[in-house]
Amino acid sequence: MKKINKTLGVAFVAGLLALGNVSVAQSAEDAGGVVKFIGLSYDSAKAALDAAKAGKKDETLASLKQVRQYSKEITGDAAGMKLQKVNQAIKAAASEAEAGDLAKAATTLEPAVASLDEMKKNAK
Repeated sequence: MKKINKTLGVAFVAGLLALGNVSVAQSAEDAGGVVKFIGLSYDSAKAALDAAKAGKKDETLASLKQVRQYSKEITGDAAGMKLQKVNQAIKAAASEAEAGDLAKAATTLEPAVASLDEMKKNAK
């Protein structure tokens, strides 16, 4: 029984030490990180919109992929309903671009880019 208690104690201490390092790994959760990733998401969405309007399918898809990656890093109050709607529009635009309908993808992206721009301006 003493051996089990000792093992559990060591595991508990190791777990606490691991939790102390979580904040370093998830740097996007601080205010500066969230602002940074909102800006990166906006820049990539704007690039996707411009590429879609120019009829550049590969560039549109690459930029949309970046938006999805960056938006995963936006957490906290910034990750509200507005971000969910943006992500839905990004997903829909990617499907439309993949199908070759870049004009429809651009139309889908316009409100998403506007929402990200608003989020960027209101970010603290």
